Amino acid sequence: MVSSKDKARMRNFVQYKDMTDEEYDEAFDLLLERDFEEEMLQQGEEFELKVDRKLKEFEQDYDLSDMKYNDHETLKVLCKALVTLETLDNITVQLLTSGLGDLNKNLTLIDKVSSISSNLRRDISKLQDDLKITRKSRKIAGVEDSRTELEKLKKAAKEMYEKVHAYIYCEKCNMLLGTVWFNYPYINNSVSLTCNRTHYNDEGKVIGHCGHITEVTSEQLMEKRGTNHPDGFIF
Repeated sequence: MVSSKDKARMRNFVQYKDMTDEEYDEAFDLLLERDFEEEMLQQGEEFELKVDRKLKEFEQDYDLSDMKYNDHETLKVLCKALVTLETLDNITVQLLTSGLGDLNKNLTLIDKVSSISSNLRRDISKLQDDLKITRKSRKIAGVEDSRTELEKLKKAAKEMYEKVHAYIYCEKCNMLLGTVWFNYPYINNSVSLTCNRTHYNDEGKVIGHCGHITEVTSEQLMEKRGTNHPDGFIF
C-alpha cells in the first residue's frame, strides 16, 4: 500500500530510475489508483463477511424458517445497517481518544458522525419493527428448563437443610426453640435452651412466659432423626 508521501522515496527505485518525471508521475498515479481499487475491494469483502456473520447470528437466535424473500432482503439491509453502525461507533471512539489532529476538526467530525449514527439507529429501529421476527422456541424452552432446574436445586437444598439440621423443641409446650447444625453429632455435645413463649389469658393479656429449660445432647437428637419432638421429625 502506497500513499502520496511515498512518491519522492520511490523515485530512485530501479524500475523508475530511467523514467522521465512525466513518465514517473503517470506510473505513480496508476500505482495509487491500483492500490486504491485493491483497498476498496478488500474493505468491501471484509464488510460482506461482517454482514454474513451478522446474518448467522440472527439465524441462530431467531426463527427465520417462514421468512419470505422480501423480508429476507430486509433482514440483509438490517444487518448491513448494524455493521455500518458498529463502524461509525468505532470511528467516534477513535476520534475521541486520538491525540492527533486538530481538536476542533475532530469535534466537527464527531458531530457529523454522531448525526449519521442517530439517523441510522432510527432506520434500524424501523427495520426491526417491520420484520417482527421472534426468538426461536429453543430460547423459551431454555428459560423454562432453567426455571425447572432452579426449582429442583431449591428443593434439594431444602431437603439437605432439613437433613443436616437438628430441631429442638420446648419439652413443656412443644414450641420450636431453634435449629442446630452439628459438625460432629455423634459425640456428647449438649445444648441448653430456655423457652420464652408468651402465654395470654382469654382477654389477650400477657399472664406469663413458659420459662422451661430444655437440655438435650446431639446423640439424643440423632436417635430421633434430628429432633427431640415427642412425635419425631414432623416436617
